[in-house]
Amino acid sequence: MKGSIFRHPDPLPVGVSSGYVMTVLGPLPISEMGVTLMHEHILLDASGKWVPPCCCSDRHLAEMPVKMENLGELSLNPLMSRDNCQLFDVDVAIEELTKYRALAGKR
Repeated sequence: MKGSIFRHPDPLPVGVSSGYVMTVLGPLPISEMGVTLMHEHILLDASGKWVPPCCCSDRHLAEMPVKMENLGELSLNPLMSRDNCQLFDVDVAIEELTKYRALAGKR
């Protein structure tokens, strides 16, 4: 693994006070971070975790697409919506990542 911290002849410190963060490409100086998203799903199938709402009044949300009008409810229970459990659209993912990269996202 080229660039792996485990094959580095003199491993770099990683942690809060080290000045480095661990990325999927290995340690990176904090000064080179730029815009950072800590946890984002690009493509996802969490349909196995979908749980239908227990309240009858919320059951319509289970089959609704994610939209501004239901973000409040979904913030309380993100798994109640089938649509919120699936990110399959590769074209949308590419578009979003392209926008992110244009705003300085590099790694």
